[in-house]
Amino acid sequence: MALTRVKNLQRLLLKIPRIKPSEDRTILLVCIGIALAFWLLVKLSQTYRVAREVDLTLHVPDGKTLAAAAPAALQAELEGTGWQLMFEYLMNARHNLVYEIRSEAETTLSRAKLEDDIQRNLVSNGLIVLDVNIDNIPLQLENKVLKKVPVVLNYRFSFAPEYELQREVVLTPDSITVSGPASQIKALQSWPSDSLILQALNDPVKRKVKLRKPPSGLEINHEEVEADVAVEQFTEKWLFVPLTVTHVSDSLKFFPDRVKLTCVVGLSRYNDLDPDDFTLLADLKDVSTSKGANTVPIVLARQPYYVRNVYFTPQSVEFFILK
Repeated sequence: MALTRVKNLQRLLLKIPRIKPSEDRTILLVCIGIALAFWLLVKLSQTYRVAREVDLTLHVPDGKTLAAAAPAALQAELEGTGWQLMFEYLMNARHNLVYEIRSEAETTLSRAKLEDDIQRNLVSNGLIVLDVNIDNIPLQLENKVLKKVPVVLNYRFSFAPEYELQREVVLTPDSITVSGPASQIKALQSWPSDSLILQALNDPVKRKVKLRKPPSGLEINHEEVEADVAVEQFTEKWLFVPLTVTHVSDSLKFFPDRVKLTCVVGLSRYNDLDPDDFTLLADLKDVSTSKGANTVPIVLARQPYYVRNVYFTPQSVEFFILK
């Protein structure tokens, strides 16, 4: 009897349909999806506070500008449900406030007006503007003026041995036009560049250099200039330069009449440099030998701009009184 019951139970178990592994995964995924949907519904139904960036555009009359630059954007704090915030983002991903400043009677754009205008621009009626990160925006108008100023290159160069600048660095363009409020433009005398750093120079170089970015309210008509850095090898040259003596009376004689001068000059001008390019001067006016002094210092009165390390000897001229 017991054996018969066991056999019957086995036959019943064999008749029960078995769930395949693939069906197990499907059921699991459906359950996870349902749970995720419920979780999302709950989360989106809750209230949140978020910060949203709002663009700000101010149009002023021709020939005018704001005395103090207004910000290009502001931050607004919004409160609403997840559904409202999501709908707002999908329908209006970027907010922009535009104002026409038509007269000098408008002096301030207040926080309250900004909040009201942002609220009106919201697509979701249930959203609330709690705050903005700006108190007031001054709207004082000034005349917009233009001023042309030279560009000043900020640079630091190092050179290979025996190499130097052949000439001053040439900038193209060498000046720019700055526009903005008259009160800010008035004090401008030049415009700086970013730093140009070159090391171990032994050949001419051309580089694009960015100009310093203007502060809010000012505009420049160029963002960069080209720096032409001319480099050449330098060498030493010596010359005998005639000495120019002033206030010489017939009773005075001086020595020497020529002075040995050495300097450093670029190879491109080595052959062009001659004694006439220098003036060595000694002034014998009001000289006196009463105390036994009979020398006057020699002064270098003129030299070419392209030479350096000028040295001459002797450093003084001797004079004698003829009896």
